Amino acid sequence: MFTTFKQFTQDTNQPVSPNVGDEWYNPTVSILYKYIAYNGLPQWLAMPSFGRVSTPTWSNVDRPTRPVLGQIGFNTDTLRFEVYNNTAWLSFSPSQPPTLVTYLVVGGGGGSSSGGGGGGGFRTGPAVNIVPGTTYTITVGAGGTQGVTGVASLIVGGSVGTFASPGIVAAGGGAGGINANGVVNGSPGGSGGGGAGSGFGGSYTGGAGNTPSTNPQQGNNGGNGTFFGASNGGGSGGGGGAGAVGESGGGTNNNTGGNGGAGATSFLTGSAVTYAGGGGGSSRSGTAPTGGAGGGGNGSISAAGTAGTANTGGGGGATNAAGGSGVVIIAYPNAHSLASSTTGSPTVGNVAGTRTYRFTGNGSITF
Repeated sequence: MFTTFKQFTQDTNQPVSPNVGDEWYNPTVSILYKYIAYNGLPQWLAMPSFGRVSTPTWSNVDRPTRPVLGQIGFNTDTLRFEVYNNTAWLSFSPSQPPTLVTYLVVGGGGGSSSGGGGGGGFRTGPAVNIVPGTTYTITVGAGGTQGVTGVASLIVGGSVGTFASPGIVAAGGGAGGINANGVVNGSPGGSGGGGAGSGFGGSYTGGAGNTPSTNPQQGNNGGNGTFFGASNGGGSGGGGGAGAVGESGGGTNNNTGGNGGAGATSFLTGSAVTYAGGGGGSSRSGTAPTGGAGGGGNGSISAAGTAGTANTGGGGGATNAAGGSGVVIIAYPNAHSLASSTTGSPTVGNVAGTRTYRFTGNGSITF
């Protein structure tokens, strides 16, 4: 039994609502696909290079009764290709480009001033469709310098699907508030920067996280600064993290800064890695605030803080420290082939059945 070959010529657009066994020829990349359920995941599988000739399809019951050596077909019962070796039918799964990938996008962390810098935005999600032959552009955001919001990271490419413009964007972390006469409130961002300590009455607020708004949210608010009652200011707020809000200043006489908010954990590379922690605030006395787990820099007692860790999106610790740069990771089952091309020298991993591409700088990937 042979299926009817269906040619779809609408550029790179995939057919809508396909059934297992359907075929699709993409004339833009000259590839013939068959729709299968591989490892329980419905997806388009690129066929062996038979040009535009439809591959035979059969079930266990109606296989060819007089097969010849090397005859190839697709078995709709096993959902696998099979080849006749002159004695028996042998199943095989050609190594083909993925059509589903998972991702992690982390923005650059915010730079600190008096308040701690916010962690970069943290964006991840379930498997999404991609189109083989399409180039996807990767941008890895830099961490913000002193008092500057971090730079967004993103994946964008193609005309359809999750990565179509504007793509998946993780905002940079908000800058920490500046003491005295500067911008005293923390800045908004993926996670908000901490508010400055106040010596002039009142409290300065932490910046709003999850800015711009995403669902699920990409970060949390920064902590508030406190009033000490002297012109040199009180304890400042910690930057927000992807997993928790930044802590507000407080303690005895309100002279202790807040800790940075904890980041969020990803298992995409095969082990637990935490990203986008907030930077610790600054104290006038007492205990130096700590940065949030996930690369947040430690705060200080009236001194320079610690920078956020590179490629974690961690916020800078107060005072006056840079945020850490972001990171972009793309992953898919290693049964599929390597990317056909990349730029930007990503690190390629292969752990626990998952192939990963980890970008620590700008680049691109084509499957």
